[in-house]
Amino acid sequence: SVRLHDDMNLVVLISLSLLSAFAMFSHCQQMQRCLTHFAVGYMVFDAAWIYFNMDSVKSPRAVLGHHIATLVVLADPLLHPQHSFYTCCALLVEFNTFLLILRRRVHWGNSFIIEAPFILSWIALRLLWYPFLAVYMLLCVKPSLENIFPKMLVDWRERVEGGESVPMEIPSYVAWVGICLFQGWWSMALFRNYSKKWKTQESK
Repeated sequence: SVRLHDDMNLVVLISLSLLSAFAMFSHCQQMQRCLTHFAVGYMVFDAAWIYFNMDSVKSPRAVLGHHIATLVVLADPLLHPQHSFYTCCALLVEFNTFLLILRRRVHWGNSFIIEAPFILSWIALRLLWYPFLAVYMLLCVKPSLENIFPKMLVDWRERVEGGESVPMEIPSYVAWVGICLFQGWWSMALFRNYSKKWKTQESK
């Protein structure tokens, strides 16, 4: 079940990340909304798969918690389709998840050709992009705070949501902040592993 789960995710995740990037930069609202519905279906399916096959991932409880939080986040663009752009913003991280799976699946997974883009995309997406979105989404939750935000972000929200602007659902925002904390926790574990690996290599 581990191999099948990985194979399935390799296809789904790279597709989600690339299609999300295209939908963002092409401003295709129909595709953004389709990706929102697909992401919900994928999260439900993957959570069910992990629940019934706990050995398919290293930390099933943590992944299930992450999936539940993600579904709470996705409830907002389901209720407010004009927020579907933010689904695509969030799904960009699946490129890094794709590399995470790929590096343990192929025999050259620890080589520079995978390791370098994996680490760079981890830092860029999980440790920079996600916290940035958490700050930006506070504006989406509380538009009355626009006076304390840079005009560039206020204008960006107006371009994204247009004349259909509505506040983001608070539970979805809280879940997003929780996901950002997840990223920090996973990052500490990842870099601890790197530290142990480097120390082992130095001692040889």
